[in-house]
Amino acid sequence: NDNWSDTNNAMSLGLALEDRATYVVPGDVFVSKGLVGYLDGLGPDLALVSHHENRIPTAINAVLHDDGTIASAYQGAIQDMSHPELLGTFKVSSTMMLAEWRRRCILNSHWFAGMALPFDVGHVAPVEVGDHTYQEVNTPADYLRLISATRNK
Repeated sequence: NDNWSDTNNAMSLGLALEDRATYVVPGDVFVSKGLVGYLDGLGPDLALVSHHENRIPTAINAVLHDDGTIASAYQGAIQDMSHPELLGTFKVSSTMMLAEWRRRCILNSHWFAGMALPFDVGHVAPVEVGDHTYQEVNTPADYLRLISATRNK
C-alpha cells in the first residue's frame, strides 16, 4: 500500500486479500500456538471478540443476531453492553465473503478492516479469546506484560 500513511488498515488488507481462506491478525498482536490450533478447529468464518467494559473510544464493537452470529459492527461508544469488542483478528474462508471484504476495504480505505467485513454476506461467529495468549503490544509496558505472561506458560 503506497498510501499507507494516508489510509487505515482497510486499504492494506484490501490489496492483500486473495480468494483463499485466511487469518487476519494485527501486526502488533502476539498469539499462542494454542489459540491458533483452537481457531483451526472452529467454523470457517469467525472473529475474535472480548466482552469487557473498558474500551478505547476507537474500539470496534459487534452487534449480534439472535442466533449469536455477528450482524454488524460500529465504532465508538458502546451502544449496549451485550455488544462485544472486535479484537481485529478474523478467520475467513468463504470466497464470496473474501471478495466482498476486499471490495469494501478498497472503497473505504480510511476504515479499520473490521468495519468493512461483510457480515451481511455470510455468518461470522464471535469467538472469545478465553485463556489463550492474545496480547497487543503498543507500549514498552505492554511488552513487559507480554514477557511476564509468557514466561509462566
